[in-house]
Amino acid sequence: GQIEVFFDDNAQSVTLPYSNGLGEWGWNGTEVYIYAMPFDDNVSRTVGVSNQGSYAFDVTANVHHQETVYGPFELGSVAANSITQFSEALDQAMADAGYSLSSGRGNIVLQLAATESNTMVYGGYKLDTDLTFVNLATSAQTNLVTP
Repeated sequence: GQIEVFFDDNAQSVTLPYSNGLGEWGWNGTEVYIYAMPFDDNVSRTVGVSNQGSYAFDVTANVHHQETVYGPFELGSVAANSITQFSEALDQAMADAGYSLSSGRGNIVLQLAATESNTMVYGGYKLDTDLTFVNLATSAQTNLVTP
């Protein structure tokens, strides 16, 4: 590996060899499941993520549906102290990849590049012919909120 050192107010840098190796790097973030999301054609889905922290973070999703995993899909980012809806982004990413799920239920797995203490995740749906919104359980149930 190498280490790049900046100096002079970051105007100049020098790259130094690092002979001890960089070791293993892991993903530092949170993974949250939204359980049993319907993928019927007459359903409007809601997938939301809030960021209670002071830094933006990226969101990636996989969909586990009938023994197949679709994704990963890069959905975008959540700005600091904000809430972002990812329903349309997920639908578009799946369509762009050529996937069309029109029946059954699946789990949506969101990977958030932030700590769980700075995030809230919610998911739910409503039938297009009904006004009732149904909240779904998540793996971070204490973070379940109503949009």
